Amino acid sequence: MKKIRIFNIFTVVGILLFSPWSWAQTTVTLDPEKPLTLDTLDQVANRQAQVVLSHTAISNIRAGHAVVMQAALNNKPVYGLTVGVGWNKDKPVFKEEAGTKTLAPELLEMSRQFNVSSLRAHAAGLGQPLPESIVRASMLIRLNTFLKGEAGVSPEVAQQYTLFLNKGITPVVPERGSIGEADITLASHIGLAMTGEWDVFYRGKRMNAAAAMQQAGITPLKPIGKDFLSILSTNALSAAQAAHLLEQSRIFYRREISVFARIERQHCPVQPCGHAGASLS
Repeated sequence: MKKIRIFNIFTVVGILLFSPWSWAQTTVTLDPEKPLTLDTLDQVANRQAQVVLSHTAISNIRAGHAVVMQAALNNKPVYGLTVGVGWNKDKPVFKEEAGTKTLAPELLEMSRQFNVSSLRAHAAGLGQPLPESIVRASMLIRLNTFLKGEAGVSPEVAQQYTLFLNKGITPVVPERGSIGEADITLASHIGLAMTGEWDVFYRGKRMNAAAAMQQAGITPLKPIGKDFLSILSTNALSAAQAAHLLEQSRIFYRREISVFARIERQHCPVQPCGHAGASLS
């Protein structure tokens, strides 16, 4: 009877210690003045830490996007917004309401359509899906590059990256298809997933992105202006794989040090192969 009680006690303790709901949720705050480390990547990519943007980061992203929209109002060419969207030159890109210039709704809608069609056109990856941890790491890396506001993305893009990471929705990204020095044909799959198209991994299953987003309570992204360019024109996936290899080498190095430290403690010096061979002869 005592043995049964002891067993039950250890069973309860084990459940409390090792069940997912018993773990404290780690939160990572991204800030433009704070470097993104390998440890932070590991926390988000492998340990599902929650991601929060600092007030400075949010302010920068909003200001950067405002610059893009203001450029369009000033009749300056903005690819994806006033250039490359089939907008006729004889049509105004803005209208005035109560003395204030605003971009024409028709232009904004054409820009959204152009953004989505561009993501579709570039999503041409092939092969097996990359590991979820690699894709999550790449999304964190790309999100981190938005924080200074220089990419000109809309705040909704940064928010969608954050929500996908925090809700555990990982776009399915094929392992092959990179062109040149950027991961254009691969990262496009991430952008499509955030709009509700393509597939994602969610709760251990591969499913349609729209279905996963509905379950998680996320609204599909409607990219506009330079959003699609900022999503696909990146080396974040390559950087994520490089970071993974670097982390694996660090783990290997620590294990090697541990092994030789144990050998040293046991007073068992390792002899060079040449010396051992000579003694046998």
